[in-house]
Amino acid sequence: MTEKTFKREVAVALLIWLGYIVETKDVETIKILIWPIFAWSAAAFGFDAYGKLQQSLGPSTRRT
Repeated sequence: MTEKTFKREVAVALLIWLGYIVETKDVETIKILIWPIFAWSAAAFGFDAYGKLQQSLGPSTRRT
């Protein structure tokens, strides 16, 4: 088993932090932070789903 990277946990923490920022800060701050946070979250969950899909397919159906 490989070492845990905590990508998904960081993504969840960033989304929770974004929720706090939305409630307490101004619109300009949110405009700056929204794209990096959503990009990180989408990549973290997307790569995780892709990796799990590849594991479930097995070695015979993977591309080489």
